[in-house]
Amino acid sequence: MKAPISHGRPILGSTLASGVTTLSENGAFGTTAFSVKKAIDKGIIAGPRLFVCGRALTSTGGHGWPMGGEADGPIGIRRAVRQLLKEGADYIKVMATGGSTRNTPRSRPSLHLDELCALVEEAHMWGRIAVAHATGNQGIENCIHAGFDMVCHCSFYDSPPREAWPKGPAYGANFGNYAYREDLAEKLADGGIPVNPTMHVHRYRLRRYAQIALERPLDEVEKSNLARLEARYAERIDYFQRLLKAGVKLIAGSDSGWGPPFGTFAEEVEAMVEAGMSAGDALSSATFESARALGIDDQVGSLAVGRLADIVGVFGDPSRDVNALKDVRAIFLGGRSVSHPGAGQ
Repeated sequence: MKAPISHGRPILGSTLASGVTTLSENGAFGTTAFSVKKAIDKGIIAGPRLFVCGRALTSTGGHGWPMGGEADGPIGIRRAVRQLLKEGADYIKVMATGGSTRNTPRSRPSLHLDELCALVEEAHMWGRIAVAHATGNQGIENCIHAGFDMVCHCSFYDSPPREAWPKGPAYGANFGNYAYREDLAEKLADGGIPVNPTMHVHRYRLRRYAQIALERPLDEVEKSNLARLEARYAERIDYFQRLLKAGVKLIAGSDSGWGPPFGTFAEEVEAMVEAGMSAGDALSSATFESARALGIDDQVGSLAVGRLADIVGVFGDPSRDVNALKDVRAIFLGGRSVSHPGAGQ
């Protein structure tokens, strides 16, 4: 969830109406996530059940720093983790490498190994899971060594020798060099560390350029950006397929807010199928496997005695054709019927 609380109602409404009954947010500004979760719990606004981390922790000036989660050194990291837990964090998220935040090194590690180990140890001491944003190989390796419970993106980039100066190049030019590492994939598989590959975020951007091209010719900057996006998406499909083959558990996660709008989670599941996962496995990755990766599979993710009775009725069989997820006919949140645009069809 990346929007301020004043925008929570339409975002959460569209998300719940699309059939998402539990939403894990992976980084929000300030205390936004905690406030929105409280508003839902008290019935002030309608929305899916929220599993929140609040501010994603990062180094000073690191990826996501405007959210307010800057922390440095093992002691600073431990203090920041405890503060988040005090405010109501369900789990802890860290930016282990740079990312799309302006002027941050995209694929370079942003925290030292001792800082990451301190974060994981602190989160686990309080019975919480630790999740890492990691796009570069060294950052991924550090996260595996530190014992993280999940890795987001996991893009297998080697950092460039030097970062661009005095300003960053166009989008996609500062990712570093794609270099899939089988040894890291084996460690992820052997350690049972699931990966959230966020497939649709690139596909969504490609579709936006395709729509623009239908309306008018692309200018030179747009053509350059499109070429980079196409290359990045091809790399993402490549490592998705290799991770799948290596036996790494792949978890559906849309990265909504950074690209795809909320309420389009079915597109992420569809993208995973297009990349080579079976419809049944993709559906499981969006339900039971996601819940298990977050440590909440005793409450949500499947239908069983003692679970919270979240049920979504669709027209068709999504275990055979995931496009059925886009035709929602009924939603039950905790056993209670939820009205939505497709009701009564």
